[in-house]
Amino acid sequence: MIIKNFSIKFKDNSILDNLNIEIKENKINVIVGKSGFGKTTLLNSIAGKYSNYIGEIIFEKEKHISYVFQEDILIPWKTVYQNLKIVAKNSCKDYDEKINKILQIIQLEDVKNSFPHTLSGGMKKRVNIARGMLFAKSYLLLDEPFEFLDINLQNILVDYIKNIQKELSLTIILVTHNLDIAFKIADNLIYLENQEIFQNNQINQEKIKKLILENS
Repeated sequence: MIIKNFSIKFKDNSILDNLNIEIKENKINVIVGKSGFGKTTLLNSIAGKYSNYIGEIIFEKEKHISYVFQEDILIPWKTVYQNLKIVAKNSCKDYDEKINKILQIIQLEDVKNSFPHTLSGGMKKRVNIARGMLFAKSYLLLDEPFEFLDINLQNILVDYIKNIQKELSLTIILVTHNLDIAFKIADNLIYLENQEIFQNNQINQEKIKKLILENS
């Protein structure tokens, strides 16, 4: 995917201006940077949620996008299993087996018949991630997927995301403020700061750490 001469503003507020980014296909692309610099806006534009941008987003394969939002979007009157079944039954034949497998991986098999209002914030986050994974075919967008999760679960999800990416040859675009996780999971690390972009081939990890500390 190529993001070319990309600009977007809301009213008179310019969020992103003339960005040029290479998203590596069939890899895990991680976008880091200070809050408020347009990371989620960029994800929303890629997903088609925003269309008021100038420039181009050029997809190199079928535009089938699964988006795991930062906020909870679970259906409140359906159980955890039912929330997952809604997307899984339309994307795979053996959905029951896959649902049970992912619930085991994210350590939520004991609450599969529970409703969202009974879950903690971290549990809801894991269910949202599971739903996105079950629906993913070409592009998977993840907005702050590791929030509210302890370190053990973060590491479990890192391994799972890596495995599912390889298994399905997904192009993943992940936004996070967690640098440790970013360096563990990224094939292509993109640092967004004010209107500047630095990618793996331009800047090393220590330099990114320094830039973020200086601007935090």
